[in-house]
Amino acid sequence: MAQIWFGTSGFGYKEWKPSFYPAELPAKQFLQHYATKLNSVEIDYTFYRMPTAKVIADWKNATPQDFKFALKASQQITHRERLKLPSDALQYLLGVVTGLESRLGLILYQLPPFFRCDVQKLDTFLATLPSGIRAAFEFRHESWFTEEVYASLRKYEAGLCINDSDEHTTPIELTAPFVYLRLRRSAYSEALRSTWQERMNQWVQSGTEVFAYIKHEDNPDAPNIALGFAAGLSKDAY
Repeated sequence: MAQIWFGTSGFGYKEWKPSFYPAELPAKQFLQHYATKLNSVEIDYTFYRMPTAKVIADWKNATPQDFKFALKASQQITHRERLKLPSDALQYLLGVVTGLESRLGLILYQLPPFFRCDVQKLDTFLATLPSGIRAAFEFRHESWFTEEVYASLRKYEAGLCINDSDEHTTPIELTAPFVYLRLRRSAYSEALRSTWQERMNQWVQSGTEVFAYIKHEDNPDAPNIALGFAAGLSKDAY
């Protein structure tokens, strides 16, 4: 059976004390504690600042071998260059993240909302990515949600990020052997939580791996919400 990798967007929040992190726990031990509760984390830090080899090594050493990181690609790549090639930033990122070894889940390329669909640019970018590093794309302009874009993603086995927010849910379209799900609502009712749990369980039963993350913004209960979600996931997959 495929695996479900479930967690939160980020981990280094003092607001999670004492409900998730023990009150006396130093910040440098947050990740190690987090990894005893959840099996994956989405890293937003890498969007704002390129990680050094030391940072990557520290993340690796703080987590068990069966833990996965989803790293958000640098804004230099997605927002400033807008997938333009060649890119020194892209080459650096793809090189340094290999230090995570088996703990590297994938890289999320989150495009800005002002970036309209450009299939040729996307296809060229996808063609340069190494096959050994999984990639997911979060499109935030409606023009990207087309069959032509889905076909390009499928050709390179790149994932289409599903974003479930208070405003709307982006298309639930599978384009890769994995699903990337960002659960961004301010709250989840029991019924809505069950709906997503059932979807995730069905995906893994069909052989599709799942990466799913609860948002942290203005939400000190995010890790506990994530634990509640995880409790309803297939025990064979999570």
